[in-house]
Amino acid sequence: MGIMTFLLGIGIWALSASSLATGLTCQTAQNFQAIRDHGVAAANTRPESIGFIDSTTIPIRVHYQEGVELSYVEEMRAAAEASWQVLFEEIGFPPPHPDGELGGNDRFDFYVVTDLMEGVGGYTGFSGYYEESDRIDAFGYIVLAHNVDSRLRRGVVAHELSHASQIAQDFWEHLSFMEGTAVWVTNRVFPDENMAWRYFTFFQDEPYTALNYTSITAPFQYGTGMWVTYLEEKFGDGTGTFLQQVWNDLSQNEYNNEPDYLDSISSQLQHRGIDFASSFREFGAWRTFVGSRDDGEHFRNSHLWTGWRKSVEPYFVVEASQSTSYTEGASLNGLQQLSHGLISLKRPGLTAETVSLAIQFAELGYYHLDVYAREGQGPWQKLSEQHLSPADEAQFQLVFDTSAETTELVGVVTAFGAEPFDPDTVTWKNHDFSYQVRMQPQPSQ
Repeated sequence: MGIMTFLLGIGIWALSASSLATGLTCQTAQNFQAIRDHGVAAANTRPESIGFIDSTTIPIRVHYQEGVELSYVEEMRAAAEASWQVLFEEIGFPPPHPDGELGGNDRFDFYVVTDLMEGVGGYTGFSGYYEESDRIDAFGYIVLAHNVDSRLRRGVVAHELSHASQIAQDFWEHLSFMEGTAVWVTNRVFPDENMAWRYFTFFQDEPYTALNYTSITAPFQYGTGMWVTYLEEKFGDGTGTFLQQVWNDLSQNEYNNEPDYLDSISSQLQHRGIDFASSFREFGAWRTFVGSRDDGEHFRNSHLWTGWRKSVEPYFVVEASQSTSYTEGASLNGLQQLSHGLISLKRPGLTAETVSLAIQFAELGYYHLDVYAREGQGPWQKLSEQHLSPADEAQFQLVFDTSAETTELVGVVTAFGAEPFDPDTVTWKNHDFSYQVRMQPQPSQ
């Protein structure tokens, strides 16, 4: 589907709740762009160190700089050992390639350093392409800050070790899927930290943004771990079986990122009798029914996604109140290709009503609208659906009845764009739309 031209930065993690709230920084993005522009001669320089601790159970070496407490180094080593066990021995992801003697021997190297800028927990570095393989894969090392918050530090190690595994399989894969997978890994390896969902909130703030959107200054791509979690829970067994199969199919021997992650996911879904478009529409419902709308029928642990300064609930284009009989307006952000637009109609649940919903798009394309209803705190039920293609008028027109017990209606618009989606060449263009909603009491029988 085409080579990536964006900056590829891997795994920068915030150190504190305050930095999580404002977004994650990514100092390695420039390094990876330099590799793409100038070749491996621009690869990262490994940090200096004054000592190291070797694991007695796995082939890793943890180096440390002056000023780093040895107890902290031991803690990071233990986290790496636990992560290695889950990622490579239980799930079956490939371990990082050996690096010859770049770290003093052929063990995989971690470096605990004191000079990372504030707000950065760690990153995965690139040392070169692995010449003993005919694939376009790479080897590197991991750098960790010496002062990661105790509530996050094990997850940082698991996240970065996931990246080291990814580049050993497919260095050129899209950043958003790399980050989404690594965020999912943190909860798989250390579920007691319960940290992944906090990154989902950045993704939920912008459901109208393309699934593959990436930024070196904002944390949106980390939130795609929510989509990865949906894929694993819906089509795997929740432990990594689906993701392992997807990543296994991404190995390649050309620099054009073919197949890319959507190719592989689509193939795995076809084996299970479902197409990608249907699954992404369903994910639109899953991402909507969390928080106050959680009915216990979607994400397995979403009831634990609470207790932080940001809510996991998504942004809605419109949330019509119970007293509103008619509302109209236009989206502030539009919809990018492979994104969702959400509409909520809350009702008092006292009378049966007829609802008219119209959505007009500024451009032709492939769109799908699914409408769901809920009675009280019961499960969400699909009421209606409609599909548009470029051959149709760019407008949804739906009329349907609700029961007196219905307390909320939700419309989930999924935008697929006018052309086949390519994560490596897509332009993140916003497609505007307007809406009109009318709710009228049904005539008495």
